[in-house]
Amino acid sequence: MHHQIQKKQSQLMVIQQTLELLKSRHKARIEQLTLSDVRLGMHLSAVKLSDGICGVAGNAPGNGHHAPRKRERDFGDFTPNQIRGRKVLDLLETTKQGPIIDTLKIAVLNAISSGLLADSDYTVIEDKDPIELLDLTQKRKITLVGAFQSYIRNLSAAGHQLRVLEMNADSLTGDLQKYYVPAHEYP
Repeated sequence: MHHQIQKKQSQLMVIQQTLELLKSRHKARIEQLTLSDVRLGMHLSAVKLSDGICGVAGNAPGNGHHAPRKRERDFGDFTPNQIRGRKVLDLLETTKQGPIIDTLKIAVLNAISSGLLADSDYTVIEDKDPIELLDLTQKRKITLVGAFQSYIRNLSAAGHQLRVLEMNADSLTGDLQKYYVPAHEYP
């Protein structure tokens, strides 16, 4: 239980810090954005913003297809039938919490980030596995953020010194567990 509370606090901190950064650098842009469409799925949810950019997020724990208790169904201004047309800034700044709201916040941040990257000089390399961009001819110390199973297997098999920062200890099983580093304990 303590680990889940720390995980939730870390997630909220990342969302808040990301929002503050976006507001300090792109306030005029994000103030104009509204939610055009929202799709909630079993494992992923997606948003489409008024600028046409989409964002996706993995559903927060507890966001399955179950009937939540009445107190958990109060989404305020973000009740499912009222969410279209709402300002994204209102969603990002709402004090309402819950798995659906948290997932939508992350999807919105992903959409905003995608739009900013598309409009920048930043080069996005498509159709390339990120691991192919690294020079792994020599043994290296590598830290992965997230339990990407195929990367973990390939990098560890090649003899690299590997650590995997992950919020969910159950994401790594068997012999891969030895690479696990709790994300909240990492400096």
